[in-house]
Amino acid sequence: TLSLAVLFFRPSQSSSYFFFFLMIRRPPRSTLSSSSAASDVYKRQCLMWAYPQSFKDSKAASEVKGSPHKFVRASWSRPTMWLAEGWVVLERFAVPILGKGTEEPNDTFVEQLVGSAQAAVDEVCRRGVASRDRIAVGGHSYGGFMTAHLLAHCDLFSAGLARSGAYNRTLTPMGFQAEERDYWEVPDIYRTLSPFHHANAVAERQSPLLMIHGANDENSGTHPMQSERMYAGVAGQGGIARLVMLPHEGHGYRARESIMHCLAEQHNWLTRWVIKKEPKPTKKLVGAGATVTPKEGTSSGRVVCLAAAMSAALAVATGVRCSKL
Repeated sequence: TLSLAVLFFRPSQSSSYFFFFLMIRRPPRSTLSSSSAASDVYKRQCLMWAYPQSFKDSKAASEVKGSPHKFVRASWSRPTMWLAEGWVVLERFAVPILGKGTEEPNDTFVEQLVGSAQAAVDEVCRRGVASRDRIAVGGHSYGGFMTAHLLAHCDLFSAGLARSGAYNRTLTPMGFQAEERDYWEVPDIYRTLSPFHHANAVAERQSPLLMIHGANDENSGTHPMQSERMYAGVAGQGGIARLVMLPHEGHGYRARESIMHCLAEQHNWLTRWVIKKEPKPTKKLVGAGATVTPKEGTSSGRVVCLAAAMSAALAVATGVRCSKL
């Protein structure tokens, strides 16, 4: 079904009005996850997106952030565009990592992270808008780090999207994010907070993990090696992982080809492991290969098909490196 939205814009008092017409496509009910119960008709696949934050004060952690009266901006880096595909999107769900007294936030990072994710999943399921077995999680930078941890330490999510993340904290030995202690002071914390050290757990849970990284990432904490080694660890242990390295890109992606390729990869990954729920392979899938172009009949539509076509051309022209899976 289609909905029509009309936007009015007037740059100044002396200028004329401009009219913008937006066609919003809503997926038919037959494409939604449903059961015989009427309450399940509107349950859909859900994408959660977050960025953990550390606090030493519970009052600061509980402060209301943002406003419900703000306009929602659509950007390639945000998950809001999946709304057009019929997804439920929970963006920036609260993931406060709190340290009380002499305890530092990262001393119980994993426990607090999983607890926040469990609360978010329980809430969208309680409201009856999402199917518990069709929920994905994703994030960029520290959000990618979060995603890898969640796939390693819980079974809440059907798939994960991790962009430009850091997965081995021993490679940032002088501190990271709000962690002021160095590696030699608390080596056990650094190892516990390294998803790379839990790559076998990601593989054992058969949690599909897509990693995307800029080949020229300038951020000191997210060197491209982070994703390369994490992929090698998960894939080497027989897990479901895919690595995409975007040429000439930094910590954030700017080229049209890179952004389109990134969107196509994420769309294909979510379609495979959350919507279609493909049978999970039992063999180790390691190697390099070209990207897969989606068929015209998929829900990706023309934009994603165009993105995949551009991605294939980009891969040939500039050498985008992708894993085989």
